[in-house]
Amino acid sequence: KKIALSALIVQYMHYRDTVDFLIKNEVHGTNSFYWQMQLRYYMQGDVTIIKQLDASFEYGYEYLGVKSELPVSPTSERCWLSFTTALHHKFWSSVIGPSDYGKSQTIEDLASALGKYSYLY
Repeated sequence: KKIALSALIVQYMHYRDTVDFLIKNEVHGTNSFYWQMQLRYYMQGDVTIIKQLDASFEYGYEYLGVKSELPVSPTSERCWLSFTTALHHKFWSSVIGPSDYGKSQTIEDLASALGKYSYLY
């Protein structure tokens, strides 16, 4: 229960920060770049579609249980944006940097948001 509650708190903190960001940047429509750069979920019939900028993915419904999440930072949001754009254009992408900075966890969190299984080695 403690891990699930912690994960929910982290998610809601991110949602709060996202709403504050959109208000601060005076986003008034869905055509705004700041709105488009957010990871958004839409229902189209029985299918859940995830969109970010021009990228569009079908939700994978892969659930591996509750796990702890890293707080979403501007850096991890840019990483997600880069990865979804690369996936949309059928390119590869990788994260480089010092160890213990949350690179693997960031990719696992994106896979979880897309409902996909992630295997990191």
